[in-house]
Amino acid sequence: MNKRETEVRQARSRISDAQLTEFLRAAAQSEYCPPSIGLIKEMLDEGQSLDQIFYTGDEKGFSLSVKRFSDLRIRITVGGYFDPVAGDGSEWDVSFDSLGQLKSAALVPGTYWIS
Repeated sequence: MNKRETEVRQARSRISDAQLTEFLRAAAQSEYCPPSIGLIKEMLDEGQSLDQIFYTGDEKGFSLSVKRFSDLRIRITVGGYFDPVAGDGSEWDVSFDSLGQLKSAALVPGTYWIS
């Protein structure tokens, strides 16, 4: 397992697969959606699992970081690195209701980048 995949594994231990999938699908509907999130959504729609999407055996691919502020509020950083000079990413403030369902996902101002 490479460094990127190790970081993704740590992030995924802080959020359920259902919550991560729900966030990714919602973020893909945002007007500020980076291409990597749109691509992840397409892959999910095609039936690929989160494991297939995030664990490719290559340093190139999708990155993920999850910082938990409370049981109901987290910050998710997600991006795609496909070439040494090509990629994108963004940070999102995400909250869930007491049942674990997505309540809101808001792009953190100034965190969207693309190269």
